[in-house]
Amino acid sequence: MMLRLLPILFLAVLATNCKVSKNPKDVIVGKIVAEQSTTKGGKPIEGVRTFYFEFGEEKIFIKFSECKPEIVTELKTMVDRDAVLRIERKTGNWDSDDPNVQSRIGEYCVVLSIIKR
Repeated sequence: MMLRLLPILFLAVLATNCKVSKNPKDVIVGKIVAEQSTTKGGKPIEGVRTFYFEFGEEKIFIKFSECKPEIVTELKTMVDRDAVLRIERKTGNWDSDDPNVQSRIGEYCVVLSIIKR
């Protein structure tokens, strides 16, 4: 009986779209990096880049759709530069919040403020 419930529990965990970390508003020194976006087959998508915040051994996706527009604009000018950011870590869909749309899933961050460029 318990084995039958495991898939249901797993789906229930996935259905909770966002889980905030224990320390949700971290101030972190790192570097903004942008990588060429590709299709699942590895073909580059012209003019589309994926942005990450690199710090220490970690590289975390920046979800622009949850950031303020003025922060997104500024982050796009900071590629390959060091920055001090206040971020909120979350886990969930990267590309879409619609459960009917295919999306990458995992840990991501929302930039709450830029402390230093």
